[in-house]
Amino acid sequence: MSSHPLKQIDLRQRIYDLLGQMNKCEVVKYLQKEGIARSTIYSIIKRCENGISIQEKPGKGRPPTLNQKKQLKLRNLVENRIGVSRRQLARKFLVSRYCIMRNIKKLGLKYYKRQKTPKYNQKQLDQMTWGCRKLRRNFIDSKKFIVMDDEKYFTLSGDNMPGNAGFIPQIQQTLHGM
Repeated sequence: MSSHPLKQIDLRQRIYDLLGQMNKCEVVKYLQKEGIARSTIYSIIKRCENGISIQEKPGKGRPPTLNQKKQLKLRNLVENRIGVSRRQLARKFLVSRYCIMRNIKKLGLKYYKRQKTPKYNQKQLDQMTWGCRKLRRNFIDSKKFIVMDDEKYFTLSGDNMPGNAGFIPQIQQTLHGM
């Protein structure tokens, strides 16, 4: 796709068509009355005389730092993984953190920050206290002892480490499909 707006391409087409009907001076006078700059008109006429097409050829540009193979490897390292940091990836691929971020964005992946949710809501807390009292009453009558502890003290998720603070889901489309 051309980097020039459609107006520029339409103007070139008009000038190319007018050059077949009028000479240069008449074309320049005619288009200057419409408010088009003389230098623009002459540069388009020069393009026509040199045989350059109306459309611009796409430029090559700078080649990407990470080729297709490395981008695929990056996607596999990042998708659905918790605790993968851009700094570690940058060291692995020998590029900058910004390059990693840009390529992750190009792949259509997005970084999501993990959100802490309460382990129990108020209704569950009320049910637990009621259930514990019921268990205690049953065991008091039977002369048995029961030792109970709450598992909320033992978190094995590892989310207290800074590297595990966020994650990147598989593909953006999977989130919209739910």
